[in-house]
Amino acid sequence: MTSPGTHVDAELGELIDDTLPPDDAERVRAHVASCLACRRLHDEMREALAGIRALPTYDPPAGVWAGVERELDARSRSSRRSWPRVAAVAALVAGGALAASAALGTYRSSWSLERVAGSPVAGARAIASSGTLVEGEWLETDASSRARLSIGTLGSADVGPGSRVKLVQAGGAERALRVERGTIDARVWAPPRFFLVETPAATAIDLGCIYTLDVDDRGNGVLLVRSGQVELRGYGLRSLVVAGTAAEMRAGAGPGTPYDSTETRAFRTSLSAIDFGEETGRRLAFERLLAASSRRSTITLWHLLPRVRTDERAMVFDRLAALAGVPDGVDRDDVLRLDDRSLSRWRRALEPSWSSERVRLWKRAWRAVWSAGRGA
Repeated sequence: MTSPGTHVDAELGELIDDTLPPDDAERVRAHVASCLACRRLHDEMREALAGIRALPTYDPPAGVWAGVERELDARSRSSRRSWPRVAAVAALVAGGALAASAALGTYRSSWSLERVAGSPVAGARAIASSGTLVEGEWLETDASSRARLSIGTLGSADVGPGSRVKLVQAGGAERALRVERGTIDARVWAPPRFFLVETPAATAIDLGCIYTLDVDDRGNGVLLVRSGQVELRGYGLRSLVVAGTAAEMRAGAGPGTPYDSTETRAFRTSLSAIDFGEETGRRLAFERLLAASSRRSTITLWHLLPRVRTDERAMVFDRLAALAGVPDGVDRDDVLRLDDRSLSRWRRALEPSWSSERVRLWKRAWRAVWSAGRGA
């Protein structure tokens, strides 16, 4: 049995390979659903395995292994003679890395914390005006409290009322928060993939952006990106959420399909039914979404290609092609079999329109507001 606080690292490989006994598999899946660390490792392992399985295989020429063995023997003899020199270089590299890490403050074990309103609590300490949040501590705000976490010069995260947020990793190669519930507004200027926010449903990986993340008491949430891009990962799914778009998340299901924030309520309801709804009514929701899709919906349609059934994928392809066209080098049959190269090429062709279409809509809305103001 898995006791509380015990991770299941050693069993994840067998779970992914479907070789665990049924009772053990059910236990491990239940643990992965509730443990952010194990779920993150599970997703990374499954993604790596999928990539390995997708690699082409070739039969080596006759006699190749004998040549490999001779080369290894020669290098083994050479490495024994050059080891002191390798060790010296390694020491220099390590020293440089330590100096760079110290300059970036990567060895800090806490983030600065500022009270914005009310009485936020860090660990067991009430924050009167400012203080620190130590790695492993929880920051909690009541209904009238707000606080700001600062990641040195790399960004900040404003924590809204009714939130419970943990500082998972304060330094090192990544900086990470865990949001159990509540709202954070993040502004990050760090390098891509440097700042992570874990939730019960998915992990938000910053790609240089400004965004708002809301998580309810059940662990479900919504991510809205205002600038830049965020990648959502969880339960084997990925969603690229760009400026002006949003994505829902569900505990136990992972990230939903991104959608333009100006989409109609009916469109969003249909998409939620496709991502998270019961089987009954799903087909009707799918048909309604395709009928309601427009140029602003191409980010949704592209993400739906690998998420829907094979017969539905052809319908998504045709609708996306009608709205945006098919770029050179993208073949329908390749897309329908989810060829990574074709999918990536189509995404790169679509990404500029994802941004430009929202800019056009915002400009039109701003002109309408400006005109109304002048008329008044």
